[in-house]
Amino acid sequence: AITGHEPLETNPDHSRSFGKLAGRLHNCADKLGKQYDRKHLDEKYLILDPIGYMKPYIHNRKQYIDYLNKFGLDLINELCGLLTKSVPEYGICHGDFHAGNALYDSNDQLTLFDFDSFGYGWRIVDLGVYVTSYDWMDLSRESKRKRDGIWNAFADGYSEERPLSENELLAVRLCLPIRHFELMGITIRYWSQTEGINWITDEYFDQHIEWFKRWAGEYRSI
Repeated sequence: AITGHEPLETNPDHSRSFGKLAGRLHNCADKLGKQYDRKHLDEKYLILDPIGYMKPYIHNRKQYIDYLNKFGLDLINELCGLLTKSVPEYGICHGDFHAGNALYDSNDQLTLFDFDSFGYGWRIVDLGVYVTSYDWMDLSRESKRKRDGIWNAFADGYSEERPLSENELLAVRLCLPIRHFELMGITIRYWSQTEGINWITDEYFDQHIEWFKRWAGEYRSI
């Protein structure tokens, strides 16, 4: 069993170490020279499938379906306009790169675990999970300031192992709504099987649609 303490995103040294570990993982994955039978963490998995999981619960709210379709497509077009699906931008990813999936041991060595989500995807989206997992529903100016600090430290560590392209640095700003779509898809798909569907209410969609609108409006302009 792995024992130790979790890295803290707001500790720059921790975020830098996590970034460095992520860079080593991606570099090692590119050297394997082997293709694994794993899912692709692409625009279908991250955005289109989650929208599909939502639609049965909002079939009577066409304005929400229309909004999600357009917002999702705009996000895909912007992301795919910046990034390719070739190494090193695209390749084996951990898939759930947040601080809760790593521990520091007694020797201050960082160990990453929980690889059940790994697949092939954009590396910058893989990295974005670390930043977006911090207080992910908060779109305040203060939360953005903290996320920017977390990202700067994380990216410093990562870039020691693999420099990020200019387009990847532009694409990281899209990771927050992309992760939001992914998490909504995961919860609706799996929680509904274990927890029932009583929590999937109109108020639930009101809250999350409003979040997307706020991100596309005031948050992006901060």
